[in-house]
Amino acid sequence: MSRTSRRIWATVAALFIIITAYAGVPHKQMLDAKIKKLPQGKSLLFITDTHWGRNAQHSTEQMKYVSDRTDIRTVVFAGDSFDWGKDCDDALRQLNLYTDGCVGAFGEDFHYVIGNHDANSWAVGKGKCPLEGGLIPDTTIFKVTQSHIQDKVVFDEVGVQTVRDFTFESEGQKKEAMAWMKMHWYRDIPSQKIRLIALETGNRGYTARLLGGSSQAFFLVQTDFVAKALETMPAGYDAVIVGHQMGFYKGDVKVGTDVAGLRQMMQVVSAYATSSKVEITSKGVPVDKSPVLKAFWTASGNHAYDFSAVKDPGKVILLGGHFHRDMFWLASPSENGLDVEQIDPKKLKTIEKGQVLCFWVNRDVWKGPKVHLMEKGQPTEQSFMAVTMEKNKIIFTRFGAGNDYKFKIK
Repeated sequence: MSRTSRRIWATVAALFIIITAYAGVPHKQMLDAKIKKLPQGKSLLFITDTHWGRNAQHSTEQMKYVSDRTDIRTVVFAGDSFDWGKDCDDALRQLNLYTDGCVGAFGEDFHYVIGNHDANSWAVGKGKCPLEGGLIPDTTIFKVTQSHIQDKVVFDEVGVQTVRDFTFESEGQKKEAMAWMKMHWYRDIPSQKIRLIALETGNRGYTARLLGGSSQAFFLVQTDFVAKALETMPAGYDAVIVGHQMGFYKGDVKVGTDVAGLRQMMQVVSAYATSSKVEITSKGVPVDKSPVLKAFWTASGNHAYDFSAVKDPGKVILLGGHFHRDMFWLASPSENGLDVEQIDPKKLKTIEKGQVLCFWVNRDVWKGPKVHLMEKGQPTEQSFMAVTMEKNKIIFTRFGAGNDYKFKIK
């Protein structure tokens, strides 16, 4: 059977699963109760870290149920659709199965932001399969997860050109790096007046290993991309920035975990929110230890950003996954430039102008520090949420395990 034929049969199988499961969507009572409480405003559905295989596979049909009964069409997935594959073919089968099911349910309204498991890099790192043979190439990941929207999004021109100009050992390496870079983009949702910005902060696969085991270099290029995406937003638009593991690289700033990358991105967003200027330096980023990192830092252009011409900036929130529990980070302007702290969302009720909120989202229930409570058939697995931005509020409505959160904006 050819690869095309296998893909067609995988799509048919995935759609069959969705259609048959949709006929008996589990936990309708819970879903209906939440739908009645949904606030009015700009909204999208957000889910991350489904890790199909060890969990009951209910989330896609549940999100479809909610979407069909509301005006929420945009669906964002923040990575890690499966646990691991015993080899590249097994991992790719799982990647295709999840993507085909979601695309079959939501079409071009489904957006896949890449995580570390999606390259099967966890299996490689844990010795579950051969080192390079077990990785899904970035060119393949791009084709599977992004092809249905690639003509709907805007890629980072600076980042793509950086890859074109950089000297790799082979043309194959350049193609892989290009595919990696094109997995971050932005897309405008006119019906909601939302600019969705996707960042490739989670993949630890082929291109990450090409750069000596780190994707830091390409992430630095993304700082320029986010600044431009915010600066050029149409009037009245708000932004949702999504990355699987937003603060993924180490630096000189540690608050519970390594958040140097997150802090860097928050600096840009805070400057945008206050229509001010900011200069991002390489302090805390170990570029001096790697000629490749230094080359990409230089190639990514000027890191001084001026948003003073932005007269009416929209709201911006950052969403991530990876950590399998609710973790809120708040960045606040200070004499030191920007203070980043982990917050208790039950105590924080108001977000001031210039403050930036990042939410690493829970997708299941934890029993103890490292044990998942995954009861098949219960609403404790594969939870997702509606993210709503009202005029002066940001609201997270949870479907399944977890809490709802509401923040006022001054």
